[in-house]
Amino acid sequence: MVATPKAQEIEPSVAAAIRNLRTLMSSGAGFDPATSRRRFRIAASDYIVTVLIAPLLEILEHEAAGVQIDIFMPDAAAAERLANGDIDLLITLEQFLSPAHPREPLFAERHVVVGWSGNPVMQRPLTMATFLESRHIAVQIAGNDAFIETILREAGVERRIEVRVPSFIQVPWLLPGTRRLAMMHERLARVMGPRLSLLRVEPPIDLPAMTEMMQFHATRANDAGLAWLKRKLVTLAAQPQGA
Repeated sequence: MVATPKAQEIEPSVAAAIRNLRTLMSSGAGFDPATSRRRFRIAASDYIVTVLIAPLLEILEHEAAGVQIDIFMPDAAAAERLANGDIDLLITLEQFLSPAHPREPLFAERHVVVGWSGNPVMQRPLTMATFLESRHIAVQIAGNDAFIETILREAGVERRIEVRVPSFIQVPWLLPGTRRLAMMHERLARVMGPRLSLLRVEPPIDLPAMTEMMQFHATRANDAGLAWLKRKLVTLAAQPQGA
């Protein structure tokens, strides 16, 4: 079957009408987490999944066992997918958000230097000279540097990057048994450190905090279910994690 020219012409309007109808039905029906079988679609990095979504699933197990979660990796089309109604919540940095829809801060994150506990560098105060001389692991997603890589480059800090990986969660697994270092989100370092015998120290340079944001479609401002989900995430983000 092939769509007629008229069908192709009205397709965007029909799709928008269907999305608005779905939103109206989900937001107007109320939300009871104990009985709901709603499926939330969240775009979030593997780092956010590790430090925030995983604890959320523990809560859902006890408070909302019927609620389902679909997780998508953020990409260049994430803002467009949010606008199209394909995802319910986008968790990312502010520069990747759409100016057309509401956003709310989720939490501020620091970066720390992480290394294997058997790495001699981690046994003494870390100087800038040692930091620059050490071999490093860096994150580059879809050809783009992660937040901390951009910040360090703009500060004129050039490290010996020996390994580049396409995701945050790969980094801690590559540190044990080596003398490599990595700049890591502090929350991720707290979660993974005890599991992989990793230590964290303060970087030898002052660095700005990174703010994770939540964005949702403007038509879902009164969505009771989405409001409940956001409250749970904010509460979890405010709790101390790891050692």
